[in-house]
Order: sequence, then structure tokens, then C-alpha cells
Amino acid sequence: MTPEPVDHTPSPRRPPWWWWLIVAGAAVAGIVIGRSIPPPVPDGQWWATYLLSPGFGGTAAFFAAAIAGGIAWRNSAKDRKQRQLAEQRSQWWDRFTWATEKAIDPDTSVVGSKVLDALVIPSLATAEDARMAIEISEIVDPPAPTEPEGGERR
Repeated sequence: MTPEPVDHTPSPRRPPWWWWLIVAGAAVAGIVIGRSIPPPVPDGQWWATYLLSPGFGGTAAFFAAAIAGGIAWRNSAKDRKQRQLAEQRSQWWDRFTWATEKAIDPDTSVVGSKVLDALVIPSLATAEDARMAIEISEIVDPPAPTEPEGGERR
């Protein structure tokens, strides 16, 4: 006897019984949502109703608060930057006056001159402040002459 061939094709699967509940629930949800959303081309009555509704007022208040918050954040950032710059300039001026006082004193003139030279760095001083520091540094500690005085040369 020869064995009969076995059919290995899968039997069609039927969806479970609760599948129909999901389909029915989705249909009901679709109907409810479809009826509650306005039509794609709202008519005049829909706009009048929406513009006078609490939902529109809440939406407008949200956007107004978001705009005001953005403006306040930007102004706060600008104020912080301006305050930081003013503080840096004040610190630079305090250092400059200290260095100038030390450069004038004969006992500490080397330290004062070195600090004055360091204060010329552009990141710490504006161009005008740097020029002023250089001029005062040259007055307090003039550069050494390049030629000997009296015209003597060897």
C-alpha cells in the first residue's frame, strides 16, 4: 500500500470572536468623530460658532501667552548679556586703576607695568580702553631708548 499524500496547505484562519467587537467599536468611533469634526469647507455658521466659543478663546490665550513668554525670554537674555558686559567693564576698570597706582609707585612699578600690559588684551578691553592703557603704560614706563644718548657709537 502506498501512503496517501498529506496536504500541507494551511487551513484558512478565522478571526477570533472578539475581532467583531473591535470592528464595531471602530465604526462607532468613526461615526462619532466624523460628525463632531467640522466639514472641510466650513460654512459661515460654523465660523461664527467657533469664533464665539470658549475653545477659540482658550486657543487665542495660549498663543498670546506663548508670544509674550518668547518676548520676555529674549529680553531677559539680552539683559543678562548687557549686565555681564557691564560687570566685565567694571572689573577691567578696577584692575586698570589698581595697575596704574602700582605702576606709579617706584616699589611696585614692575608689577603695575606688567598688569597694564596684560590689560591691553582685546577680549578684556574695548579698542578705546586698550589705546588708553597703552598710552598710560608708555607714560608710566617709557620704552628704553634704542640709541645711546650723546651720539656715542662703538
